[in-house]
Amino acid sequence: MKSDGVEVVTAGATVAQFKEDVIVGEVGSGLRNVKIDADAGILIRNNTTTIASFGEDAIIGEVGSSKRNVKIDADAGILIRNNTTNLANFDTDITLGEVGTNKRNVFIDASAGVKIRNNTTDIASFGSDVTLTGGTFTINDGTRDRLIINSSDITMTDEAGNDQFNVDTGVVTIGSATDKVTIDGTSGITIRENNADTISLVNGVVTVGSSTDKVTINGTSGITIRENNKDNITLTDGTIKVGVDENNSTFIQIDSDSVDIIEDVSGTNNTVASFGVSTTIGSSTDKVSISASGITIRENNKDVITMASDVVTIGSSTDKVTINGTSGITIRENNKDNITLTDGTIKIGVDESNSTFVQIDSDSVDIIEDVSGTDSNVASFGVATRIGAIADDTSRVEIASGGVKIINRQGSTDTTMLNFKDDGDIESGDFLIERSRLFGAGNDGDVILKSNTAVVTNGEGSADEDGTESFLD
Repeated sequence: MKSDGVEVVTAGATVAQFKEDVIVGEVGSGLRNVKIDADAGILIRNNTTTIASFGEDAIIGEVGSSKRNVKIDADAGILIRNNTTNLANFDTDITLGEVGTNKRNVFIDASAGVKIRNNTTDIASFGSDVTLTGGTFTINDGTRDRLIINSSDITMTDEAGNDQFNVDTGVVTIGSATDKVTIDGTSGITIRENNADTISLVNGVVTVGSSTDKVTINGTSGITIRENNKDNITLTDGTIKVGVDENNSTFIQIDSDSVDIIEDVSGTNNTVASFGVSTTIGSSTDKVSISASGITIRENNKDVITMASDVVTIGSSTDKVTINGTSGITIRENNKDNITLTDGTIKIGVDESNSTFVQIDSDSVDIIEDVSGTDSNVASFGVATRIGAIADDTSRVEIASGGVKIINRQGSTDTTMLNFKDDGDIESGDFLIERSRLFGAGNDGDVILKSNTAVVTNGEGSADEDGTESFLD
């Protein structure tokens, strides 16, 4: 027992000390003891080296160079340390790994999620979203890298190790070197097949095919179909061209109002046919024109045939044939209608003042004379034939099945001057008819006149009395 406290000694060794601080156990090399430090708390020691302490904070394990220990910090949580360097921290948030320059650690943030860090800089974050920052991200199937993400590009390979997807400097490539889709922020989109670019999309222009055989869709200039290195079909501003538009070629042009056949002669386009509301076939000087108003055939820069409103005209204005569904057919020559056919009646000759023409209808052929605008029928040939007009103070001949008549009209009264009947007799009201070479058979003979009869003795014919006249011998 001493003035500063009590020591327990066994075989000359102090095994306990009870002073301001209390030590239970011998203090010596390789010996364990417990020290109750009035200021620091309870210390479990190896000799004088603390291997555990229990005070305001608790430490389990020796604190020293390359020594691992666990510290229970009343404020900071549970710390797993190397000497005094934290290797893990368990609190509201958890840190696994040392926090320091170029040191990787995992930080589990109770609010934000799990973070993989370099010192305090996040290089991966797993929370509501997943973020990987910096370095190279690689997925390997055990044989080869299948997905590589780094600061320069992203690459995916297939099971044979061939690149099938790549993102590099604004360019996305999907597929192999010979069959792929390339998306370039500058030069557009290209689809390559069998080692040839078959589809491209650049600056609003879509191209399908090779340079010599392709379809081009341009938002400004339209659609072009190219074959054998020539543009064969184009669609621009509502106009379609079918065929090659080049020197000495022919093509079809279709727009909103017509279908045109155009011939290019030494760089100059000539429309040789046009089909629309109006249809034209041929050049400006030799063509057929068809419209709602009719059909016109033009030759040597003159309209030679027109068909309009049921009227067909062949020829010029002065020499032509006009076929009218209503008024008939007219043949005009030297600017005069020389032949007309109307309602079954044919006129041959010019029907105008002081002219003569022939008129043929269903029952006769008439010769008509126009005198100062008045038509006069001067002859008619039909079932009955008449030569001469039926007019006052004129004579005429009429031939019918009953005979031939020579008629004279004085005033409005007709007188038959001679009547040649169908039985061979000749009658006349004012003339003596004698048999002669002109009238009758022309034979000579003797007629004996008697008081009551007449007898023919020589020659032919007959004679008889009429019962009213008598002769004396």
